[in-house]
Amino acid sequence: MLKTDQALAVKITGDTSLFARAGGLPLLVGGDVIGAVGVGGAPGGEKDEACSAAGIDKVKARLK
Repeated sequence: MLKTDQALAVKITGDTSLFARAGGLPLLVGGDVIGAVGVGGAPGGEKDEACSAAGIDKVKARLK
């Protein structure tokens, strides 16, 4: 998401308490980051990220 969402990239890189890694995705409600999901262990960060995204998709309707 950092590659395509410039506002998110500015928010993440501007906050020294946050850092982005392959497999980690933020949980967003509106424009606010309320948490994150991280997955690791697959051979390749893109697979970890796809797993994180699938998990977020399962619960996104419940995020408030």
